[in-house]
Amino acid sequence: MNSRINATPARFIQLLSLIAIVCVCGCYSHDSHGRQYAIRDPLPKDAPKGFADFTLTLDSDCQKVGVLRIGDNFLAGEFMLQITKRGSCLLRMAAPPGDQKFRVASTLVVVPITNGMVTPVEITTRRLRPSIWSDNRNCHISARISPSVPYEDIH
Repeated sequence: MNSRINATPARFIQLLSLIAIVCVCGCYSHDSHGRQYAIRDPLPKDAPKGFADFTLTLDSDCQKVGVLRIGDNFLAGEFMLQITKRGSCLLRMAAPPGDQKFRVASTLVVVPITNGMVTPVEITTRRLRPSIWSDNRNCHISARISPSVPYEDIH
C-alpha cells in the first residue's frame, strides 16, 4: 500500500509533463510541398481578425523558439517555431486587428494586424555566447515584419 501512495504523485508528475510537452510543441500539419505548418486561431469564427505568419530564417543559430501571443491563455502553451529538413515551419497565429504583442523566446515583438490580412514575420536568432545548452536565453532575437498581404489558405 505504501508503494501505491508513492506512485500516485509520480504518475501525476508524468501526466503533467506529457501535457506540457504537447502544449509547448503544438501540432503541425504538412502543406502540399511537405513543409510543416500550424495554425492557432482561438478567436470566434465571426470575430474580426488577421494573422501573423511566423517563420525562422534558415541561418538562425537557435533552431527552435517559442511563440506566444500576449493576452492568450498562458496555460494553452506556446507554439514552437523550428527549422526542419524541409526548411522553416510556418506558424500562423490569429489576433484581433491592431498592434498585437507576441513573445518570441524572451523578446517582445509588436506586429500590426489588419482584418482579413496576413502579416509575415521573419525571425532570426543569433547566439550571444557559446553554450552547451540549446536554450534561447543565450540568443538575440530579431524580427523583420513585412507589409500585410491578403489572407490565403495554406495548401
